[in-house]
Amino acid sequence: MTCRCRAEFCYICGLKWRTCACTDAQLANVQQEAAARRQAATALTARQREAAEEERLLVQMVADFERQEAERAAAAAEAQRRRDEAERLAREEERRRREEERITAISLRFHRFTAELESLHDVQRVFIAERYEFEVGIQRRERQDALDSYAIRHAAEIQQLGTESQKRIEESESKFEQEYKVRLAEERRIEDEYVDQLRAFWHGKPEAEYKVREARDELRMDQDKEYRFWDSYRRRQLQALAEGEKRKMEALRVKQEAEIIAVEGRAKIDEVEWRRKRLAEGKWVEAVARERVVMLQEMEQGEFAENGRIS
Repeated sequence: MTCRCRAEFCYICGLKWRTCACTDAQLANVQQEAAARRQAATALTARQREAAEEERLLVQMVADFERQEAERAAAAAEAQRRRDEAERLAREEERRRREEERITAISLRFHRFTAELESLHDVQRVFIAERYEFEVGIQRRERQDALDSYAIRHAAEIQQLGTESQKRIEESESKFEQEYKVRLAEERRIEDEYVDQLRAFWHGKPEAEYKVREARDELRMDQDKEYRFWDSYRRRQLQALAEGEKRKMEALRVKQEAEIIAVEGRAKIDEVEWRRKRLAEGKWVEAVARERVVMLQEMEQGEFAENGRIS
C-alpha cells in the first residue's frame, strides 16, 4: 500500500514494505477473503431488494383483491336491488289481479243476490242482516286463521334459516381452522427440513449456527407474510358469509311482513266491498218495497174504478 506521502507498507501486516516476511500466497488469500466479503455484502443487498419487491407485490395483490371484492359486492347489491324491484312489481301486479277478481266475484254475487229479492220486504231485510253478520264472522275467522298460520310458519322459517345460517358459518370456520392446522404443520415441516439442509451445508464452517439462524428467520418472515395474506382472506370470507346470511334473514322477514300485510289488506277490501254490497241490497229491497206499494196502490185504484163503472 502507498500513502499520500509516498511511503509504502505491506498490505498484509502493515509494516514498512520489504521489512516483513509476508508472501504473495498470503496476499492472494487476503484478497480472496476481501472479494468474498464484498460478494456476500452484494448478495445480502440483493436479497433485501428482492424481499422489499415481494412485499410490495403482496400489498398490491391484496389491494387488487379488495378492489375486486368491492366491485363484486356492488354488482351483487345492484342485482339484489333489481330482483327486489321485480318482486315488488310482481306483488303489486298480483294484488291488482286479485282485487279485480274479488270485484268481479262480488259483482256476480250481487247480480245473483238481486234475483233473490222476490220475497217480502221485512223477511229479506232480516235475511240480509243475518247473512251479513255470518259472512263478516267468517271473514274475521279466516283472517285470524291465516294470521295464526303465518305466525306458526314464520317462526319455524326464522328458526330454520337461523339454524342453517349458523351451520354454514360454523362449517366455514371449521374449514378455515382445518386449513390453518394443515398450513401450520406444513410450515413446520418445511422449516425442519430447511434447517437440516442448512446445518448440513454449514457443518464445520465458521459462524455456522449464526448462518443457520439467519436463514431460518428469513424463512419464518416469508411464512408470516403468507399467513397474514391468508388470514386477511379468511376474515373477509367469513364476514361476507355472515353478511349474506344476514341479508337472507332480512329478506325472509320482509317476505313474511308482506304476507301479513296482504292478509290484512284482503280483509279490509273484503269488508269494504261487503259493506257496499249490503248497502246496494238494502236500496234494492227498499226500491222493491216502494214498487210493491205503488202496484198495490194502482191495483186498489183499478178496483175502485172497476167498481165505479159497474155501479
